[in-house]
Amino acid sequence: MPDTQQMRNYAPMLILQARVAIAEGDFARAAHHLETGFAVSRQVGEGPFLVNSLVAIALASQFAGTVADLVERPGAPNLYWALTALPRPLIDLRRAQDLDFGLSSRCFPS
Repeated sequence: MPDTQQMRNYAPMLILQARVAIAEGDFARAAHHLETGFAVSRQVGEGPFLVNSLVAIALASQFAGTVADLVERPGAPNLYWALTALPRPLIDLRRAQDLDFGLSSRCFPS
């Protein structure tokens, strides 16, 4: 669990790097940082607990906001196909929900 919470500290750094690249007009570097951010979000979401998935959703939301900043810039590349290639759902809650819902019955058997 502490690892999951620490991942929140990495998102602002990646977002800052992406925004600096956007401001400099280096859209390829910005896209690389955003790609890394979405990959980190997905990997955090693969943790076994629901909290992992919720943190991953929060991270992905922050990166999505930065994608909006990128596509609004004049001369920015079209990211339509890159965004449609993201896995659906990006963060899968089902496995974590099953584990968390079954946890109480494992701790307190009837």
